[in-house]
Amino acid sequence: MNKNLIVLFIAQSLGMCSGPVVILLGGILGAQLASSSELATLPVAFMIVGTVLSITPATMIMKRFGRRAGFIVGSLVAIVGCFAAAYAIYIAHFPLFCLATGLIGFNMAVIQQYRFAAVENVAAERSSRAISLVMCGGILAAYIGPELATGSQGWLDYGLYSGSFVSLAVVMAIAGIVLLFYTDTVTMEHTQAETQSDGFWSQLLSPVTFVLAIASSAVAFGVMSLVMTATPVHMHLGHHFSVGETAWVIQSHIMAMYIPSLFSGYLIGKFGIRNILASGITLLFCAVLMAMTQIGLNGYWWVLVLLGVGWNFLFTAGTTMLTGSYRSDQRYQAQATHDFTVFGFQASAALLSGVILYQFGWFNIQLISVAVLAVLTVVFLVNRKKLMVE
Repeated sequence: MNKNLIVLFIAQSLGMCSGPVVILLGGILGAQLASSSELATLPVAFMIVGTVLSITPATMIMKRFGRRAGFIVGSLVAIVGCFAAAYAIYIAHFPLFCLATGLIGFNMAVIQQYRFAAVENVAAERSSRAISLVMCGGILAAYIGPELATGSQGWLDYGLYSGSFVSLAVVMAIAGIVLLFYTDTVTMEHTQAETQSDGFWSQLLSPVTFVLAIASSAVAFGVMSLVMTATPVHMHLGHHFSVGETAWVIQSHIMAMYIPSLFSGYLIGKFGIRNILASGITLLFCAVLMAMTQIGLNGYWWVLVLLGVGWNFLFTAGTTMLTGSYRSDQRYQAQATHDFTVFGFQASAALLSGVILYQFGWFNIQLISVAVLAVLTVVFLVNRKKLMVE
């Protein structure tokens, strides 16, 4: 197997651990540190905002110095963010904790580039499987992340959960070491040619496919983030489920996000992008409609699992569409445009999640999700014949 794909898989498995830790603990710590309960989900939102604001800088670093350098910088910034989070817990400083999760978000922006790097290491017809392989690293992260958060929460005498972020810093350091073995595949001449290219939109292979790819990924992340960000707060603080029970639901959700990567690339090749997109939308609909009912612990589990699988299908299909919509010399600009838009939607959803939860309730979060999915469904049906199906 391609060495770079193995490196990316391992780095994804370790680097993605930061997401589950912040998602699980961000709202709980936010409620303890913030001056208002409505700000509880702000640390999670800051991680996503940090991801959005870091997409262009991270992409430019890779364009100028190569993928490997950009990947390692991301790990280093994450380490700083983890130690800053632990210190913020120690001094009970909410703004610093939010800033720390924002720094962790920088590495999340870098990690999103792993799937594009994977495509650069395989033939075009194997792109969906390469994307799926790298994303499979999230399966291990889904297990390791919550275990770090709960298993090391009391390791240090500097505040509950400070140990969780210190142990996360160690994992980020290991990921950085693994990334030292990545070999850049893009030549300097190719990079220089990209810098001189112009007429981005007019030179796209398929502008409609490009826009639909962004729309699919944006809705996948937006709906997932809106529901997922509110879930730990709603479960633990609203319905008094234990941190362990909440962690189990979040852990199951993140596993559900990435386990389908074992076969989603194959499914796209066999059934086509359009069918997998439709399946993703349908699963997300099922998740939010179920969440509208009176649910217990098992109900939360099913909602979050369906949410994860639906996200995977919609996002993997959207990414595969994206890689077939632009020319090779446009990839950095196309990838940055895609990720900036997608994570902008995710950041908005995360920022609004806490406010909507406390002001309007859990039911209305689901109602908004239904409306967003309905819009994507209409757009998809109108343009389904224009999709570039590999």
